[in-house]
Amino acid sequence: MFFDPDFCKVGLMNFRNVFQHLYVLHLEICYDTKLPDTIGCLYHLKFLRLSGVRELPSSIGNLKNLQILIVDAYSCQLPPETTDLINLRHLDAPYLKPLKRISKLTSLQVLKDIHCDQWKDVDPFDLVNLRELTMSDINIYYSLNNIGSLKNISTLCLWCELDGSFPALEFLKSCQKLHKLWLYGGIEKLPLSDPFPNSITMVILENSKLKEDPMPILGMLPNLRNLKLLVAYEGKEIICGDNSFNQLEFLRLHYLPNLEIWHLATSAIPLIKDLDICRCPKLKEIPQRMNDVERYSKPLKRISKLTSLQVLRGIYCDQWKDIDPVDLVNLQELAMFGIKKSYSLNNIGSLKNLSTLKLSCYSEESFPALEFLSSCQKLHKLWLFGRIEKLPLSDSFPNSITIILLSESKLKEDPMPILGILPNLRNLELFTAYEGKKITCSDNSFNQLEFLRLNFLSNLEKWHLAASAIPLIKDLHIYECPKLKEIPQRMKDVERLKIRS
Repeated sequence: MFFDPDFCKVGLMNFRNVFQHLYVLHLEICYDTKLPDTIGCLYHLKFLRLSGVRELPSSIGNLKNLQILIVDAYSCQLPPETTDLINLRHLDAPYLKPLKRISKLTSLQVLKDIHCDQWKDVDPFDLVNLRELTMSDINIYYSLNNIGSLKNISTLCLWCELDGSFPALEFLKSCQKLHKLWLYGGIEKLPLSDPFPNSITMVILENSKLKEDPMPILGMLPNLRNLKLLVAYEGKEIICGDNSFNQLEFLRLHYLPNLEIWHLATSAIPLIKDLDICRCPKLKEIPQRMNDVERYSKPLKRISKLTSLQVLRGIYCDQWKDIDPVDLVNLQELAMFGIKKSYSLNNIGSLKNLSTLKLSCYSEESFPALEFLSSCQKLHKLWLFGRIEKLPLSDSFPNSITIILLSESKLKEDPMPILGILPNLRNLELFTAYEGKKITCSDNSFNQLEFLRLNFLSNLEKWHLAASAIPLIKDLHIYECPKLKEIPQRMKDVERLKIRS
């Protein structure tokens, strides 16, 4: 990793001398700084990760040995020359303009953050090595049938646009090597079990809002081991019939607000190891046999020995609390669950290279003090899922933060005066995060904010917006804020505006 505020001033000859034989480069530079053309001189590069870069120069096409390209940004511009990277195997970049001739990248194994309107004109037949695909902004009018041509696809993540629904999903039956399937968005009707390949081991359905019980169909998948339903079903009962879910080990039922009854046959789900039920307020009781399931949360002893660890996801707080993280000097991403108010998270502040942090509270629990965040000086992305009794002052947030997502925070005080001071915040998402009646964005607040989501703020009535606040806004989504009387006039002119009450 290379940190230098004057990096982009490095001369051509000096640039070649310093980095000539470099194979791996993780470059973090000031947000919106233009990457110099001289990046194309690093002919030996195989791995390139860029943070703070919005536009890549055409010289990137000279990196014929490059195998992995990752751009950490909410959106970026990739030049047409990107398709000249004939050895590229992994492309993770949320680029906006379509890349023509992407099918030339025949070595590609992982493609993330492609938009549906970019994919629809792609001929995937030449992408014979593609194993992982993440696509966003899908709507019901697009056809996804050409995904069925990806014969080696094993991981598929598909996201609908806001309030969107999926088109027909029958193409899945052609993906005979598919293991992991994540569908985020409305599904009018789940296809019969036949369209799902028998190879599937993991299914995540999120925001599907199904009207019919999905369990009879999903329960027939012979190798399904992990199932998560999050805002996926609007009915009152689920039925797991005889001999269903024969291989299922992990089950998550989250945010099923109407669920009242769970019928479980004697022979159903025989191998269950981990059951997590969250925010299903009307569920009267769980089947007796499920009461005996133990959450798999054994502490990971000596995890600090993994000094090369860069990403740690899915760890529970009671596993983490006894860990000394000082030796985890390379950890850049941490996702932790099961947090309780009685726990201390202060040792997270010892992770000096942490750039992404996702923390989720145990059901109905609140976060403990969050002042430790002030020690995470390289933190870019922060996701907090759970109650926050009081948001810490802006001094507790590092200036490096560019993305914040607050979900189920249920704050009593307006968070905008504190969040608006963060100098580099570009993306803010609030989901059931505030219970008050008004938000105030004062003068010179949110100077860098480009993307704003206000979702499920059920009491919000007024939005006060100063003339100099949020000057760079590009994308505004307001969803399920039924009492909001009107949005500020200037927000009505935002380039991408979506409102649903």
